[in-house]
Amino acid sequence: MLVADQADPLSFPDVNAIRQNLVDWLERHGDPSSQGTPTTVKTQPSWTEKCEEWPAYIVRMRQNGEFCDEKMAMAASAYYRRPIHIVSSATQRIIHVELPTHWTMVCSGPPLTFGHYHEIHYVATTRK
Repeated sequence: MLVADQADPLSFPDVNAIRQNLVDWLERHGDPSSQGTPTTVKTQPSWTEKCEEWPAYIVRMRQNGEFCDEKMAMAASAYYRRPIHIVSSATQRIIHVELPTHWTMVCSGPPLTFGHYHEIHYVATTRK
């Protein structure tokens, strides 16, 4: 995850620490597709048809090298309090990530922009 190079371009981000911070944030605040009940919710990854229990999702997302998904993009937006824009190979428009209403923070400032290769993964991008 290279989101921190956009959030704080003067730092030298430890991507593994960023991943752990975002997963910690998700663990504390709950599944964005639920109403914040992290231990009982099943999450539906877009790339598979089987449901995954929330605790198993958290364990999987903690693994270095695991690809970012929509929930992690939402966590990055909430954690950095910045809007997220996604440029995807699946659409011609920029996708604006909206946080669930039970996450009550306000995001402002320049957006963090991710690239998305349809059904593969997300990557951080920077403006030239």
